Order: sequence, then structure tokens, then C-alpha cells
Amino acid sequence: VISHFYALHRARGLGVGDLGDLAAVIELSARARAQFVGSHPLHAVDNTADIVSPYYPLSRVFRNPIYLDVEAVPELLSSPEAQALLTTAARAGALGRWQEQPRLNYARAWVYKRAVFVALHQRFAAQHAGRDTGRGREFAAFVARHGQALVDFATFSAIGEQVGQGGRPCFDFRHFPAALRDPRAGAVQEARERLHESVALHTYLQFELDRQLASCQSLARKSGMALGLYGDLAVGNSPGGSDVWAMPALFAKGVSLGAPPDAFTAEGQGWGLAPLSPMALHADGYRYFATLCREATRHVGMLRVDHVMGLMRQYWVPEGASAKDGAYVRFAFEDLAGILALESRRARTLIVGEDLGLVPEGLRQRMADLGMLRSHVLYFERDDDGSFRSPERYARAALATVNTHDLPPLAGFWKGVDLARATDSPTAPARAQAERAATKQALLAALAREGLLPAGGEPASLAELVELVHRYLATTHSALVGVCIDDLCMEEAALNIPGTASAADPSWTRRARLATEGLADDATLSRILAACAQARR
Repeated sequence: VISHFYALHRARGLGVGDLGDLAAVIELSARARAQFVGSHPLHAVDNTADIVSPYYPLSRVFRNPIYLDVEAVPELLSSPEAQALLTTAARAGALGRWQEQPRLNYARAWVYKRAVFVALHQRFAAQHAGRDTGRGREFAAFVARHGQALVDFATFSAIGEQVGQGGRPCFDFRHFPAALRDPRAGAVQEARERLHESVALHTYLQFELDRQLASCQSLARKSGMALGLYGDLAVGNSPGGSDVWAMPALFAKGVSLGAPPDAFTAEGQGWGLAPLSPMALHADGYRYFATLCREATRHVGMLRVDHVMGLMRQYWVPEGASAKDGAYVRFAFEDLAGILALESRRARTLIVGEDLGLVPEGLRQRMADLGMLRSHVLYFERDDDGSFRSPERYARAALATVNTHDLPPLAGFWKGVDLARATDSPTAPARAQAERAATKQALLAALAREGLLPAGGEPASLAELVELVHRYLATTHSALVGVCIDDLCMEEAALNIPGTASAADPSWTRRARLATEGLADDATLSRILAACAQARR
């Protein structure tokens, strides 16, 4: 089961779905005999930005504290200050009628949750920090494990909160005062000492995030899941983020990651992400990359590596240029894949490579040699004549899904809600509608070919279509099948529209149609999960 849990909402939620919602999805999925629960990347991001994307991380090592389940933090029981902030009246005053809004307001949720975190940290500092308690010892071990990297991240976060303007923080070091742009400068050390309470707070939040994520994985495994959590490692970093600030020599300047023109995006894609320099990585002994892999495989049974082609080559777009003007830069695949294999072996974590788009020759063979799973997406598994490939033609060593977060859920795909954006020419909308109609007929033909529909027949309802498509997917030869909650809940809009997001039309903000408490009672969701489990047997 795949759930981008930030979009979920509980009656006692705090504006953005959190690890408590993830735990609820784990319990629901375990009852349906699912073997893993996937989510978006949990990397630290700027929760106050106009566009908050999990794939635009300030750090790929550290995580986003907005996902903490406040009510699961141990200090809550002994913090009257935090409890007062969580009363019904206080929640309503801080968040308003947020559950009735179709879009998430990350900034508002973060401001509220941060105030609660301050109260919880004060209690932790009084009871455990620097003390010989169980939680105090665990905290000390966590801090020691991460060393200077954690100090740098917490310092960056504290400075970013201070240097913003108009009450809004700034988490882009390129806009810090000049004296604070070098993490080893004396001014940064002075700021760390001056902002020590904020630095300590962000250190504490990373510690608690690690504990809660471990708890979710433990819940999944105790519930009978063979894999448990399915994590996600983004392909690049925000150019103004903490990782680039702390280790500037590792990152290339004047270019960003992207993708060349292909069948998915005719203009290509510029992602605005800072790429790592292959020469600098080698000179550094791959220490940063090893840390990424180690943290990404921690507390998960399976890991998706976003744009796995980046281990072999990356498409770099010069600053200010079109994505059409980019070029490929080669990376030391054997070195990087070897480190990833080593860390996954140590953590006993399966690796799934997201190999969609233009794939270098030989990459999929090397993935197979290393035991790395491929990604099959139903929408793309078609022959030249437009027909959908039969289930037995799916690779065994693969994870099969209907779609991805960049594509519309099945209900939206069937209704064509995404086609309104086809505006590259006056004839584009009509052409897109005709192509979609042909695709729908090809999909119905595939269902009929597998005996799921009578020849020439159509499903009686959209819910039946969703069920039949998932039955089809469940019969593929792929070792693993991912079922997305968005599909089962009849969501229509994609979570992300690559290359089009803006402050007025942001991606990653759609709130789920169903509340978390309602997922277990949704008849369509339960029926399809049961059908998939039976088909996989």
C-alpha cells in the first residue's frame, strides 16, 4: 500500500498528516495482508515556502519535523504547557477549520506545531538532556552517531528562523548575511551560541523523528508485514539548503538537475536541484553518499531510489537555460551502486530503482545483477501499437504500480481531468482527448483479454473499473505490487504536476478526500485490497 500520508487528516490532527496517520495506514494495510506501506520522502524541507515539495530537500540526511505525531512524544504526558496548546479551543484558534479546506497550509501547521515542540523540548531538557536516564542516553547516542552533520543542520535551521524578514524565515543560505554563509566562520559559531536553545530544539526534533519512524517500522513488522515501511530517497538537494551550506565543495555550481525532452514532457524538465559533483564525491571518499544511503535505509524494509539513472548519468541544465540545452554528465556507477548495495545489505533493505524515462543502455542489466528491483508503471507498459502489455511480460524483479505521484490517479485518468493542461498548441486539447479515448479502449481490451471483462464490455461503475485494473495488476509476474490509496479512494488530481507548480497552483497540497478514520470503513478500498491480496496468492 502506498500512501502520501501528509495529505491524510485525523479528527485530532494538526493541519498536516503525520506519523500517527502513517501508523493508522500501517494497521489498516496489515489487516488486508499487505507486506509494505510506502510514503513520500521524509527529508527536511522549508515548510514556509510557497511550494513545499518533499523532493526539494534542505537535507537528504535529516527529516521534516512537521511529520512528528505530537501526541506520541513522551514528554507530552509531563508538559502542562504543551497540553494547554493542544486543547480543542487552542487547536481551533491556531488552525481554524483546516479539515474543510481542500489544500494544505504547511506554514500555518508548522507555526502551531513548533510552539508545541518548544514546550515539549523544555520538558525534555529538564528531565533528560545530559542526564543518566534511558531517554537521555538514547539522545546522547543519537547525537554522537550524527556528529558534526547534526550540529550543522540544527545550526542552519536556527539561523534560518532568525534571519528571515516580515516574520517569515529564510532557509536559503544564499540569502543569509554574508558572514553566515560559511558554516565554519566565526560568525556562525557565535550565532550557534546565541541561538543555542533553537539549535537544541532542532537537534531534539531529529532525535524524536528517528524514534517515531523506528516505532512505525516496529509496528509494521509486529503486524506481520514482511517488509514494513517503504521509504523514498530524493535525487537531489535544494541549492540553498543545509547540506549544500555545510558541504559546498561537494556540489556543482551554475547548473541544476533535470531531464531531457521525452514522451512525458516534450520540453524537458528543469528541477532546480543542486547536483553532486562526481569528481568531488570521489575525492571525498563518497562519505556523504554513504551517509545518505545509510540514513535512507534506516527503519525501512524497502527503499525507492528516485531517478536511479542518476547513479550512472545525470542531466545537467545550465543556470538560466532551457531544459533542451542540458547535457549528460557521467557518474561512477559501480562505486555508487556498490555503496548503496553495501548499506542495503547491512540494513536488510530491498532497493527499488525508479527507472522511468530515458534509461542508459546496460543500466537495467546491472540493476538485475545487483538485485535491484525495477519500477513498472501500468500507464507506461504499452507496446508500439498502443496495447497494454500482458501481465506475464512484466519483469519478475520489479515493483508494479498503476501510476506515480506525478500522474493522475486512475479515476482522474479515466475522466481526463489532467488533460485541461494540454495547451502547447491550439489543437492540443482535442488531440489529448483523442489519445486518452484510445488509451481507455486499449485498457478495456487488456482487461477483456485477461478474462476480467467480457469482450467489448465496460465496467458498470468507476469503482468497478478501479477494482478490475488492480486485479489485472495483481496478476503480473512482478514480485511486488503497490496499491495507492489515492486510487482506491477515487481521488482525481495528481499530487504533483511537474514543471507547472506555482504559488497560485501549488503541487503537494491536495488534502485526501477521506479522513484517516474513514479509510477502514470505505467499502471500495477494503474490497480492492482484499481482491489484490487474493490475486497475489
